[in-house]
Amino acid sequence: MSVRSLNLVARRRGAALLVASLVAIVAGFALALAPVLQSKVEVRWPQASDDVRSTALLLANLTPHAVDVEFDGAALEAAADGGGLLLSTVRTDRPAARAAGLVLETDGATLTVTLRQSAQTVVIEPGSWHLRSSIEGMTLERDGEPVLSWQSEVPPEIDGLLTDVQELPTGAVFQATVQVLDDNNTVASPLKLLILVVAALALIAVAVLLIRDDRARPLPRAARRRRDDGEGRWVRVAVAAVDVAVVGALVLWVFIGPMTADDGYYAVMARNNSDAGYVGMYYQIFNQTFVPFVWYWQFLDLWQTVSVSAVWLRIPSLIAAVGGWMLIRYYVRRHLEVAGAVRAGFLAVAGMVTVLWWCAFAIGVRPEAVAAVGAMAVLVLVVTSVRTGRAFPAFVAAAVGALSFAAHPTGVVAFGPLLVGIVPLWRALSGDGWRAGARRTLAIISGGAFALIAAFHDGALFEAINGQRRFAAVETPLDWTDELGRYGLLLENGPQGTYVKRAVVLVALVLVLWFLIAWAWDLRARTRLIGDAASLMGWTFAVGFVLIWITTSKWSHHFGAMAVIGAVFVAWMLTVLPARVLAALPTARQRWLLASIFAASLLPPVLLALEGPQNWFSWNAHLSDWGQAPGVGPVVFAQPALWVGVVVVSVGVLLALSRVRRTPVRLPILAAAVPVTCFALIGVYMFGTFGIAAARGWDDFSTSAANVRDPLARDCLLEEAITTWDAAGGVVAPAVDTQAGAPEGIPERLPDGTPTEPILATGSSVWTSLQDGVPSVGSHESGWFDVPPLADGEQLVVAVAGHLTRDASTKLTLERRDGSGEITTAPLTDEVDRHGWRTLLLSPLVTEDTEEIRLVAQTRTELPGQWLAVSDPLVAPARSFAQVFPPGTPVSVHWLMSFWFACTTPPAISNGIVEPPAGATSWGDFAWDMNPWSPGRGGILAGASRLADIRTLAGDMDGFGAAWGRVQVFDYPVAEAAYELRTDRVLTPGWRSAFPEASQLVVAER
Repeated sequence: MSVRSLNLVARRRGAALLVASLVAIVAGFALALAPVLQSKVEVRWPQASDDVRSTALLLANLTPHAVDVEFDGAALEAAADGGGLLLSTVRTDRPAARAAGLVLETDGATLTVTLRQSAQTVVIEPGSWHLRSSIEGMTLERDGEPVLSWQSEVPPEIDGLLTDVQELPTGAVFQATVQVLDDNNTVASPLKLLILVVAALALIAVAVLLIRDDRARPLPRAARRRRDDGEGRWVRVAVAAVDVAVVGALVLWVFIGPMTADDGYYAVMARNNSDAGYVGMYYQIFNQTFVPFVWYWQFLDLWQTVSVSAVWLRIPSLIAAVGGWMLIRYYVRRHLEVAGAVRAGFLAVAGMVTVLWWCAFAIGVRPEAVAAVGAMAVLVLVVTSVRTGRAFPAFVAAAVGALSFAAHPTGVVAFGPLLVGIVPLWRALSGDGWRAGARRTLAIISGGAFALIAAFHDGALFEAINGQRRFAAVETPLDWTDELGRYGLLLENGPQGTYVKRAVVLVALVLVLWFLIAWAWDLRARTRLIGDAASLMGWTFAVGFVLIWITTSKWSHHFGAMAVIGAVFVAWMLTVLPARVLAALPTARQRWLLASIFAASLLPPVLLALEGPQNWFSWNAHLSDWGQAPGVGPVVFAQPALWVGVVVVSVGVLLALSRVRRTPVRLPILAAAVPVTCFALIGVYMFGTFGIAAARGWDDFSTSAANVRDPLARDCLLEEAITTWDAAGGVVAPAVDTQAGAPEGIPERLPDGTPTEPILATGSSVWTSLQDGVPSVGSHESGWFDVPPLADGEQLVVAVAGHLTRDASTKLTLERRDGSGEITTAPLTDEVDRHGWRTLLLSPLVTEDTEEIRLVAQTRTELPGQWLAVSDPLVAPARSFAQVFPPGTPVSVHWLMSFWFACTTPPAISNGIVEPPAGATSWGDFAWDMNPWSPGRGGILAGASRLADIRTLAGDMDGFGAAWGRVQVFDYPVAEAAYELRTDRVLTPGWRSAFPEASQLVVAER
C-alpha cells in the first residue's frame, strides 16, 4: 500500500477509536440515568372477612410509603366486642413500641386514634371511615369529610397488623393496605439493556482497535531476560521454596485463621441479594442499598450457592492472594531487574510480608482482596505500557482499576499506578503526535466505563444518592479530616490493632519516608539508583495512603487494599535500595552511619507493633496470650533490649563473616535486620499460636479445628458445640418447704409485655416486685429446695426478668445450706438488661457440700424500669443450638459471629419485608441496643424484638465458655404472614424514584 493509503487507514482507525471511546464513555454514564423497573409492593389485610387474624409484618424500613385503612360501623362494633382494638401496627402492651406506631381503639361509642404519642378521639357516627397516612401527613375521613388531621406526621412504624376483631359480620368493611418501601429493588428496563449492550460492544471495539493500533506502530521491544541469567540452581531452588512456603502458608491460614472484620456481615449481606433483589446493608440502616459498589457482593451471592462454610468463602481471597504473589514474582523478574541471590532474598522478604499482610487483613470475604490484587495488576500493566509503548495494556489497567473501585471505595488505590504514571504514559503513547496520543488516552479513559457497567447494570443513580442520604440520616459520614482515626484504631488494643497489622503498616510507613528521601536524592544526584519501575512502584504505594485518606470509611482494616504492592515495596526497600544507596556513598564511615540511622529508624515501629495485642475478631478459642502482647514465656517481644541485641548480634556476625571471607561488611543486611527478624518472629508466633489452638480444639472445639475437620461445614460442628439451657423447658427442683415465701398475685404479663405463663407452666411460682404493674420496694425469700442429682447435661437454673445488673437497686442472692445447716451466699447478676425472661445458671454457684438452696430477692427503688421477677430453682435439660434451631429455621446471628454459623439460615429480607426470625444471638454480654436491634439505626431485629415474646437462654460454647454470646428465642403471639402480598414493577428514570421519599429522610431534613 502507498503511504497515502496507509495514512488514510490510520486516520480512519483513529476516528473509529475516537468514536468507540466516546460511545463507551457516554453509554457508561447513560446507564446511571437509564430507566429501571422499580418494585412496587402492597400488602392487603385481612385476607378475608372470615379470616381476620393479627399478623406480623416486619418492614425492613420500619415505616411504609403509605397506609390506607377503610372500615365502617360494623367493623368498629366487632372490634369493641372483641376487646376494643380495631387496628394497631405495634404491640400496645409495650410502651416503647406503642410510641412509634398507629393505634385505632374503640369502646363502641368513640374512636381513639393514636399516632406515635399524639392521640385524638372522635364520636362514632354511622358512615364509611377512611384513614390515609403518607409523608404528606395523616387524615381520617368519614363519608369523604375530614374528621381528624395530622399534617406534619409521617407514616407509623409497622411491626404487624394487630386487631381484636375475630370475624367480621357479613357485608362489613375492614381493609388495610400498606404500600411497602422496596424502592431499591430495581431491574434493568429494555432501554437500559440496550445501552448496556452498546457499552459492551463499544468497549470491545476499543480493545480491538487499540490492539490493531499497537501492531501497526513501530514500538520498542522491552528486553527479556533469559531464565538463567546470573542465577544458579540454588537460587532457583530457593525461589521455588519461597513459592511453596507462601502458597502453603496462605492455604493453611484459610483453615486455621480467624475471621477478618465484617466477614459475617458481608457474607450474609451478599447472601440476601437473591432474596431482596439488590445488595443491601441487611443488618442495619433499613437495608439501604450498596449501589454503586455491588458487583463483588453479587459475585459472593453466586459463590455461596455452593457452600457457605468459612473455608469455601475464603477461597476467592486465597485465589487473589496467590494471584497477587504471582504478579509480584512477574514484576520482580521482568521490571525490577533483580537477579541472583538478591532476587532470592528479595522474594523471601516479600513472601513474609505477603503472608503477614494478607493473613492480618484480607483472607476472608472483605473486598480489599480485590483492591489489593487489582492495584498490583494495574501497576504491572502500566509499567508494561510505558516500556513497550503499547496502549492496550494501559486500557486493561484502566478497566481493572475501575472494577477494583466498583467493588469497594478502597479500590481507589488501584488508580494509583495510573495517576503516578500519567507523564510516562503520555510520552509512550504520543510518540507519533499529540492527536494520536490524545485518542489513545481517551480510549484508555473509556476503560473506566467498566466501573459504570458494574455499578449500574441493574441499579440507578437515585439509588446511589438516596443510599448515601439514608446513611447520613443515621450516622454522620466521615471525611478526609477524620483520617487520623484510622491510625488511632491501628494503635488500639483491640482486633483492629493486633500486632501483625501494626507491624506491616508501621514499618511500611517509615519506609515510605525513606523512599521519598532516596527518590529526592537520586533525582538531584542523577544516579539512577531507583529506576523507572521501582519509582512507579514506590510512588504508587505512597499515593495509596493518600487515596484511602479521601475515602469516607476510616477503619484500619482498609489497609488490606495495599497488601500486594505493600509487600513488594517493603521487600524492595529492605533488600535492594539500601545496597544501591550504600554502594553509592564514597566512604565507609558514611556507609556505616547511614546503615545505622536506617536500622535505628525501624526500631520504634517494630517496638510499637509488638506492643499490639494478640486480639483477633470473633472467639478464637484456645488461642494463647489472648489480649496480651506477643511473647514466649517470660520473654515479651516488645522488649527494647531484645532488639538492641538483634542489632548487636547482626553487627558481630557481619564483622566475623567479613574477616573470614575477607570481603567488605554487608551493611545492607544490618539495615534490614530488625524488620526482617520482626516479620519472621511474628510469622512463626502467629502460625504457631493458631496451630496450637487448632490442635487443642480437636477434641474440644475451636473454629480452626472445625475448619480442618469439616471444611464444608456439613456436620454443623459449631451449632453442636453451643449448649443452651432454657428455664421454660425445665421442671421445678424438689421442694423442701413449699410454703415459705410463696408469692401471691402473679400478673399475666410483666411491664415489657413478657407473659409469665411459660415459667408458670414448669410448675414454678413467680415472684415480682411489681404492685399493680408499678415497681415497688420489697423482698422475697423462696422456699428451700433440694439439690437433686443431675442427669448428663442438666443444670440448675433460675428464670429472671427485669433489672438485675451490678448496682444495688435490685439484688438476687443464692443461699446455699450444707448438711450442718451452715448457710453461705452467692450473688446473681445479669450484666445487661434484656427484655423478657432470661435463664441464669445456678449450678456453677452450687458447691459440692451444698444440699439445699433458696433464692432471696430484694428491690430498693420505685424508679420506672427498676423491677425484678424471679422463678423458683429449676432443673433444665441441655439442648444444642442445632436442636433449638434446626437447619432451615430463620435465625438472626450477630454479624460478629455469623461467618461461622454455616448451618444456620439468616432470615430473608424480600419485597421490603423481614422474614420473622425464630431466634437471634447477641455478641458476648452486650445489650440489645447494638445495631441490629436498634430502631434508630434501622436494625433488622428492631421490629421483631418489639413484636415477639423473647426468652434469653443460658449458653456455653465448648472451648470458650459462656462469654461467647447469648441465644434469644422469639415466640410470636400473632400469625407470621396472614396477609395478601401484591408485587408489580413501575418504569422510572434513573435519576428519580417513582415513589415518595422514605419517612426517615423527610424527618431528618425537616
